[in-house]
Amino acid sequence: MGKATNSDNFKVESTDRCIRKAVGMQQKFRLPSNFSYKMMEKINEKILLEEKQREKRTFVAIIITSLLMLTACILIIISYTNITLTDITNRISNVSIPSETLFYLPMLISLPLLLGFNFWLRKRYGHLIKR
Repeated sequence: MGKATNSDNFKVESTDRCIRKAVGMQQKFRLPSNFSYKMMEKINEKILLEEKQREKRTFVAIIITSLLMLTACILIIISYTNITLTDITNRISNVSIPSETLFYLPMLISLPLLLGFNFWLRKRYGHLIKR
């Protein structure tokens, strides 16, 4: 390679001067005074969101595991006692149900459902109630 000429040095120096001038003309970027507080708030919100998602996943896993264990227990009991499905249905059909139970049965079914629905609505839209 050849030696650098004066014109090359002049171009580099003028380019450097132009860059410095452009940088000097830019407005200085300053962080807001409460930047660290806002950043920590966002980090805490992100951590809480991830924690809630982890809790939901754990809750679903516990429910699925419980249902699988209950099913396995029922299958084991049925296989050891040699009870067939027809025996179970015959026993259920032979049970006499008092008329009071049939009268209150819709209420007994709907009350837990309504309580669950109320809980879900308060959890979802509770911020609208608190005034």
